[in-house]
Amino acid sequence: MAGNNARWPYTFQTDAPRMLEQMREGEICTLFIDVQDQDFGRYQAKLSSERDAHGPLRFLDWPRCFADQGTPSRFLGYCRP
Repeated sequence: MAGNNARWPYTFQTDAPRMLEQMREGEICTLFIDVQDQDFGRYQAKLSSERDAHGPLRFLDWPRCFADQGTPSRFLGYCRP
């Protein structure tokens, strides 16, 4: 496979300070969230109240960089600032 494209599931229920630390340590640069995930209710508080027609604009301190065409969108992507 060309390039470095490691993907894996992550438990977004981790407390926010620890989660940010783990993402920095793991050199994670993009988060992809399925808002229809069965556990979404447990971590949706990490999403900002600031939103547009697609959904929240931030996850913790990361800005949204992708939303599918739905309104609201099912899939949201957040990229390291």
